[in-house]
Amino acid sequence: MVKFLTCFQAGSNRDSAMMEHIVGRKNLEGVSAILKGYELCVMKTKHFPDKKYPNAILAPDISARDLMRKHWGDDFEMHMIRKSKKNPNNIMKGIIRKLTPKEYEYIRVWEMMDMGVQEDIIVAVEDENDKMVIAITSGWEDPDRSCDRVLNGANYENYVVTKQAMLDKADEVRGLVDKKMTEISETRRKRLIEIRNQRAIDLNKKCKALQKKFDKELNSKKK
Repeated sequence: MVKFLTCFQAGSNRDSAMMEHIVGRKNLEGVSAILKGYELCVMKTKHFPDKKYPNAILAPDISARDLMRKHWGDDFEMHMIRKSKKNPNNIMKGIIRKLTPKEYEYIRVWEMMDMGVQEDIIVAVEDENDKMVIAITSGWEDPDRSCDRVLNGANYENYVVTKQAMLDKADEVRGLVDKKMTEISETRRKRLIEIRNQRAIDLNKKCKALQKKFDKELNSKKK
């Protein structure tokens, strides 16, 4: 079983306060890191998928777009990471943190990954000690993924929505997830935990394989 996943977090998620409210753990440690070849974008309500996902844990009967419109209105904004089409050396600053599989699932729900808003992607980031680290983040490998605008990833504000509103909503969403897990059947609960753990195993396996490959190539260049 995987104890921790290595995760890269940018946008509001690089703020420790935001992460504490999303996953419910205080004093989250992390190290500064830089991701190259990706863009930090801002998406609005209209960019959220207009499709229902029956397996979404909290909102299987409504699309992400309608859910955002219901709670935030048409002008809601959210950070999104996507691969850069024009600049492979584009820089984005963020944080590397070690999170448990359960904590990562809180993030997946918060980022609405089970509603098609983002997906798990694996990236190579450079930490503050100039070491390349393979990490998991949420975003898109598709450089044409629609958004409202692209930010300067080297110099941006953590929040595009009022900070306190985001912290309060994160507490609410985490509480809803916990409540949902107590309301569903034992069979369903066990199945969701199995899926969570298997996802962590698969992602961790991919990260380790890429890290091993990267380290091998790096050592070969030094010789």
